[in-house]
Amino acid sequence: MRYLFICNRFDPFIKELQEALIKKGAEITVLQINGLRVFKNLQKEELQIKTPVDFLKDIPKLKVIHKIFSLNKAIFSFEGFFDHIVLFFYDWRVGFLLPSIDKKSKKLSLYLNRGYNIDKKILHKIDNLIVTDNITAESFKKNLDENFSKKLKILPKIVNFDRVKEIKNKSVTKSIYCDIREVKKIEDFIKSIENLNYEFIFPLIGEPLERRRKIEIILNKSTISYKIPKGFISFEKNYELIANSEAVIAFCNPQNSDTIQLSLFANKFILILEKYFSFFSKNKFHFVTIHNMGEIGNYFKEINKLNKFSKTNKNEAIKEFSSKEIANKFIKILEKK
Repeated sequence: MRYLFICNRFDPFIKELQEALIKKGAEITVLQINGLRVFKNLQKEELQIKTPVDFLKDIPKLKVIHKIFSLNKAIFSFEGFFDHIVLFFYDWRVGFLLPSIDKKSKKLSLYLNRGYNIDKKILHKIDNLIVTDNITAESFKKNLDENFSKKLKILPKIVNFDRVKEIKNKSVTKSIYCDIREVKKIEDFIKSIENLNYEFIFPLIGEPLERRRKIEIILNKSTISYKIPKGFISFEKNYELIANSEAVIAFCNPQNSDTIQLSLFANKFILILEKYFSFFSKNKFHFVTIHNMGEIGNYFKEINKLNKFSKTNKNEAIKEFSSKEIANKFIKILEKK
């Protein structure tokens, strides 16, 4: 089987996919749009393009591979050489290729890591539309017919747990980590936690500057004990904050945030918004969903007891969100006849 992967960047997940497919005897060519690089079976090859400007001029005419690159001194068209083309649609740099692609290859798959507006005519050229959560899948199902819905495949968002697996809990403090990116009424949220005898950690990751300032003002006027970590918060530092808290309030979209996934990996009691429950595989994870902000205080009276039910979260999180596991699921989709 000969694959062409087209992506903006050759990231660890694509490398994981490539290595696994090569072991199965496949030939993999990766076209990386960023920097105009080509990799064949993990080896870098040179593009026969003078400048990015020349490349951009050819985009409207992008019907055959020789418009982009030449491999082994031969010219291959989509129709004549590759058995399966996979577009990793992370942003517009790959998206602009879609209108130019004729469905002449044997198979064409599109991988989306978030919601995008894509023309229906283009979508119907695709054999597999692979998305990273149920929420995005549902949005496509609403706008497309039943036959197309069969092409939809759902894979979880990848979380790189390898970066944090060596981090040990220094000392769990009487604190609750709070990611409140999806909370619109900040004052109401603060009131709902005022009677809890905990220190609240607000990393405010991903919050716009204006909203961040608003949150800081509201917290300063409140009676709760809180801390806003200073400086840049790395992926590793964020996990450390979660691991050293007793529990996590994760009122965030798991598609745009790693808070819930990292909390599962840390085996923490987690409170999430009810509308994001469908993002996760049912019956695999132990967390609590909430619909009414006024109920928050009721869930933290016996955290220690609740934490006992969270001890299996780590192993399940690795199975669900690690790049290796998702790569295996991805390959099964590509290989299905």
